Amino acid sequence: PQLIKSYSAGDRSGMLKLVCQSSKFTYYLIFAVALPVLLETPFLLGLWLKKVPDYTILFTRLVVINAVVESLANPLAAAIQAYGKIRNYNLAVGGFILLILPVSYLFLKLGFPPETVFYVSIIICAIAVLVRLLFVRKCVGLSLRMYLKSVVLPVLAVTVVATIFPMLLEANISYGFIRFVTVVAASVLMTGLSVFLLGLTPNERQSTLRFVDEKLHIGKLLANK
Repeated sequence: PQLIKSYSAGDRSGMLKLVCQSSKFTYYLIFAVALPVLLETPFLLGLWLKKVPDYTILFTRLVVINAVVESLANPLAAAIQAYGKIRNYNLAVGGFILLILPVSYLFLKLGFPPETVFYVSIIICAIAVLVRLLFVRKCVGLSLRMYLKSVVLPVLAVTVVATIFPMLLEANISYGFIRFVTVVAASVLMTGLSVFLLGLTPNERQSTLRFVDEKLHIGKLLANK
């Protein structure tokens, strides 16, 4: 709604800022859940299924990675909806995503392993994000440089930095409940710190601190009552 409102009011720069912020924050929220799931997939599936079928762990991880990639797409789609002319956009992006089926079939026909379907999906979905970005640039003027600086670089920095410590823990602690709890806690902590220190602009950090301070203040008032 804010994107559409900004575009309707002629606030193009405000709308583009919202597109970039929405892309970042959506990614961060999905990544915060995805990281511990990716690292502790065997333990989680073991709790759920007891006897885990072949390929299930790999398939689950690839589906989660695909969801993380796709998280960047929705704010771009919202920008196009604000623009209003969505026919060519839907034809291009929808047609491109439909390629997953014939391309996967071709690879399977050539004897590639079943997980190839998910690799194809991840690659095509990643390219589809680029296609969406090109449409947004053409329709509403979002520059590729702005998107790279405001979204791609912070997202990559957070992903790399937040992953290192939990991966080290996962590799050096014996499989079990203790490792699961430790890795999940480390993943959440490192993701939060990385987002705050690397993934936000100075103004966004100040806004976050004010938001937390307001919530804590309200909490104290309610506790006193």
